[in-house]
Amino acid sequence: KQIFKCFSCGKGGNVFTFVQDYEKIPFIDAVRKVANLIGFHSDELDKPVRAVDNSTKQVLSALKEASVLYSFTLKTNQGTKGAEYLKKRNISEDMSDYFSLGYCPEDGESSIKILRAKNISIESLDKAGIVVRENNRFLDRFKGRVIFPLFNEYDEVVGFSARRINDSDEAKYVNSINTDVFNKSKVLYNYQNALKEAHEAGYVYVTEGFMDVFALYQSGIKSSVALMGTAFTKEHAKLLKKLNVEVRLCLDGDEAGQHGMLKMLDILESEKIKYRIVNYKDCLLDPDEILQKYGSEVLKKFSSRLFERDDFVFQYYLKKYDLKTSDGKRDFSNQLVDYASKLKNPIDREILLKKISEKTGISYESYVKITNQLEVNTEKEITKKNNEL
Repeated sequence: KQIFKCFSCGKGGNVFTFVQDYEKIPFIDAVRKVANLIGFHSDELDKPVRAVDNSTKQVLSALKEASVLYSFTLKTNQGTKGAEYLKKRNISEDMSDYFSLGYCPEDGESSIKILRAKNISIESLDKAGIVVRENNRFLDRFKGRVIFPLFNEYDEVVGFSARRINDSDEAKYVNSINTDVFNKSKVLYNYQNALKEAHEAGYVYVTEGFMDVFALYQSGIKSSVALMGTAFTKEHAKLLKKLNVEVRLCLDGDEAGQHGMLKMLDILESEKIKYRIVNYKDCLLDPDEILQKYGSEVLKKFSSRLFERDDFVFQYYLKKYDLKTSDGKRDFSNQLVDYASKLKNPIDREILLKKISEKTGISYESYVKITNQLEVNTEKEITKKNNEL
């Protein structure tokens, strides 16, 4: 069946992930190794490993070693508090291994001393955003926190997000600062695993945060990524496009989450990415909250309830405006007619305009007239701009 399964620990996967885990090497190296074993040749696999300068190599090495150290610490007596926190959040040891979770010792000094003992310079630790100077001491920026490593598309650790586990007044999360290898607007959480899982699943879910990714994982959905509280960017879209699967938007059910998905649509369209949107209906919870309140089966069923773009936009504005008032009808109509005027497919436009008419009681013919005029105005504006160039 071209799969492996350990009935003791529960770990499983395909031939590539077996070699990756057994040899402890990046995914693409595992693919190359399997190809060599069976005598398979491909020009894609012959492409050279990306070249980086020596300084960048040292920073990436520092980040990798730090991630290994944090993961190891989580399983020691020093990491007891971190392990207890994850247990309370229903995150198992297997999940911790799968997501490479870790814990940074509370003292702030021991992790830096261990990393320096591995011949990693303070300069590299500083460039990696790990070390801070405090009272003439070098301390770990993430001390006393649960660690979420952040990977790039090459399966390299490029930064960390660290979660507070006590009730102090400190910030809930401490994230890596922008460095030469890390920029939050260019990284998606769990992308390294999505690279392996998306092709087999045929889709990838986009969520808001780590816990939503974990919740989907617990409901049997491994192909998911998270934005980590930042706006969706073209760089994010390009990463998703490389997966070459359907993107399923699954941000939170509240107004902020729904509006966030609305803003993502134009970027996804511009990159010609196939996508659908999870239909929250009247639910205001996020995936993690749904899991905690209703269980994994409900979350799995919920996440498979999907909208096409036009239906999502219609429902979004339907919730936003009160159609019992004249102002509500006007604002609802203006938003959707403007949207309809930009639809290229006449069938899609007709379906939408008829739905608007049914909801408002305003004639379909009125909407057609307004939409056509908006389209003409838009074309005139585009022509004017082109002539000015």
